[in-house]
Amino acid sequence: MRSLWGSYWRACVVAPICIALFVPWVSGQGVSLEPGEITLAKRTYPPPPTFSANTNSVDLAVVVRGRDGKPVSDLSAADFLLLDRGQPQAIASFSVERNPGAAGTGNPVAHSGLPVASAAPAKRFIGVFVDDLHTDNAGLRYAANALKGYLQTADRTTRYTVIASSGRPIANLDKLSPATHAFGGGCPLITPEQAYLILNGLDSDALQLATSQANICSCVAIRQHASRAGGASGAGCVDATAIKHKADMVWSQERIESERTLSQLSGLISAMAQEPGERVLLLVSNGFLTHDLNAELDRTVTAALRAGIVVNALDSRGLTAATSEDNRDDPPLIQDPRLSAYRDTLATQQAQAQLDGMAALAEETGGRVFTNNNDLESGVNLLLSPEVVYHLSFAPQDVASDGSFHPLLVRLDRPGLSLQTRTGYYAPPAPSMEQAAALRRQAELEDAVREPTANSRIPLQVGWTPNGTPGLSVTVQIGTGDLPYARKDGRNLEQLTLVSVLLDANERIVASDEVVLTLRLRDATRKVLPTANLSLTLQAPAGTYTLREVLQEAEQGRIGALTQTVVIPKTFIVDRSPSQTVDRAGVEAGDLGTNLVGHG
Repeated sequence: MRSLWGSYWRACVVAPICIALFVPWVSGQGVSLEPGEITLAKRTYPPPPTFSANTNSVDLAVVVRGRDGKPVSDLSAADFLLLDRGQPQAIASFSVERNPGAAGTGNPVAHSGLPVASAAPAKRFIGVFVDDLHTDNAGLRYAANALKGYLQTADRTTRYTVIASSGRPIANLDKLSPATHAFGGGCPLITPEQAYLILNGLDSDALQLATSQANICSCVAIRQHASRAGGASGAGCVDATAIKHKADMVWSQERIESERTLSQLSGLISAMAQEPGERVLLLVSNGFLTHDLNAELDRTVTAALRAGIVVNALDSRGLTAATSEDNRDDPPLIQDPRLSAYRDTLATQQAQAQLDGMAALAEETGGRVFTNNNDLESGVNLLLSPEVVYHLSFAPQDVASDGSFHPLLVRLDRPGLSLQTRTGYYAPPAPSMEQAAALRRQAELEDAVREPTANSRIPLQVGWTPNGTPGLSVTVQIGTGDLPYARKDGRNLEQLTLVSVLLDANERIVASDEVVLTLRLRDATRKVLPTANLSLTLQAPAGTYTLREVLQEAEQGRIGALTQTVVIPKTFIVDRSPSQTVDRAGVEAGDLGTNLVGHG
């Protein structure tokens, strides 16, 4: 949008975080932004924890049950033997989490001075993660009804939030709907699991099935894809290149959406880590494929374990037969009964593969999977935290940074017990020079958020006003004229990362946001861009807080920081007296002259 002040963009990335950017411009110079010159993105802050072979520990949540299926609550660290690739590991920390309704009354026994904790949380926080990228209308409808029944009867100590994997806020469960996406429809109909098998040469029948379907459809679809892919479409119309091209599009989309699901899930885990008391995450999904995403899945499990969050998974497909949904648009394969049977087998294989990632998230964090059952309401009520969870950690030594998988084995010295825990972890890959620099900058940024320096090396100004949500509307003015831009392809390149945090009196993060501003400016734009304004919203209860803004530029790693005390009143009114009237453009340009009067 253009105004007398300049160019203005606004976007709500994830409610309640909204990002606005105002770029002043010089009248009469004919300079306006081109697409791609300035882009904005939001990231979770604090970032999900990552494993470092040298400094971080590996965490495990272990649920132990007896022959009767009841939890065992009187184990100590001395009862556990932990093996990493078959080698015994020293347990660095050990604790026992007892949730309401726990069986047994025995207290845990300390092991050689290890820290031991045993407490029943007084409060409970439930994070509901609805995977609208992979769940159909029927699954969402069944899940919504089950969730409403449970959440409406939750006691007063229980708080909850509902987040969608697409990033859409969910304020009304009745309005849940699948996020729009399309897999390999038309003919041949290629499912994501089939596409993965074709691309990796894991099952020749997967390619043969798609080829046979193309012939049955008079080759219309395959000719279209052959033309787009540049392949042949002559006699017989059986073009493996075009089929693989379509398979690549199908699998690429599935992989992107699965990565997005895990990323949003990690963001919810990071947010829940700030909540006191017992924390339970309920994942609702028809399932999603995690082929080639083992490292990402492991990072999500690690983040949940370190936050002490149990993940439970609800398969919203219920008892629906896998083939009825996946083959609804398939042409018949009467000519080849073997391929007809294989098609049904493939649908069942995909249904199981979709469940594998959900099962790993649940089982390796001490949770459960509710599947193959239409009584989703009972499933929601069942998926509570285990009554007793043992938390163990160890510090691996001399782990090579090669990205390899380390299988873990936990043994008990008591017979007749079964246990549930994670199966292993992935060592970090060797970082490239660019990755090492990015990790170093991230560490410096986090240090500045914890202990900001008084010397700000980037021009930075901050204005704020209470907004009545309750919360704050914050505007940060960034001096962009003297940034150390890199030069490439006739553009001036720079990336700015802004972290905003609200801290209570105990230095606990109450609200946070991380925004990344990427600049690819033409010379003409850089000349008329001495400053840029970022506007965002932080929500928090009424009270007095510390607002800290930390800005880092990527080229040299310079950091600017400002800290100030802010007050969010219980209610407020806006004094629009003539002397205080400020128009919209003025506020966007950083003139925060509106007089806000708080009433406590």
